[in-house]
Amino acid sequence: MKLKFSFSAICRLEELEKQPASKVFATLQKGNFSFLALRNIYTAARTTDKPDITVEEAEKEIDELINKKGITEVVELLTEALTESSILGNSQKKNELESRFFKDILNEVIPIALGEIGLEYNYFMALTPRLWDLLFKGYQKKKEEERRFLATMTAHIMNSSGNMKQLITADDLLGTKEQTDENKKSEPMDFDDVERYIAK
Repeated sequence: MKLKFSFSAICRLEELEKQPASKVFATLQKGNFSFLALRNIYTAARTTDKPDITVEEAEKEIDELINKKGITEVVELLTEALTESSILGNSQKKNELESRFFKDILNEVIPIALGEIGLEYNYFMALTPRLWDLLFKGYQKKKEEERRFLATMTAHIMNSSGNMKQLITADDLLGTKEQTDENKKSEPMDFDDVERYIAK
């Protein structure tokens, strides 16, 4: 029997194991796996050719397979299927991608996650790349809203001072106001710009 892992099969594996497929793959390679994990890996692989297969049906199949070929050969069969997967790639390519990925994490992502955002290390390491992407986008949106709130309050104070010849807005301070004559965004104002505004 030739097992394969499609994208949907990888997703099914992560649903069953409740962890990234790469971790399941690493555990399988080390031989430090549970029989439950073995069943889940097999179930996920079978969904490539039989999407509606149930866990009970897969369990029966793998039981017959183990009795026929032995546990060692079944593990090798699953490991080979994961290794040859177009999603995970071969071992060499996977190791190269992981090396670059973790280098990026150490140099860029971890300082942001643990420093600026304030996540706990264990919580961050448990995040999948997609969850981290969504979390970071939410953080960026929150920071942008904070910047706009401060810019709005600053503009209100400046306009209320009676020293401004022209009304300014939060967009003026943030550099997000569209310039209709040039069809481009203005640059954020610095302190010199504010002084020139007052002098007008």
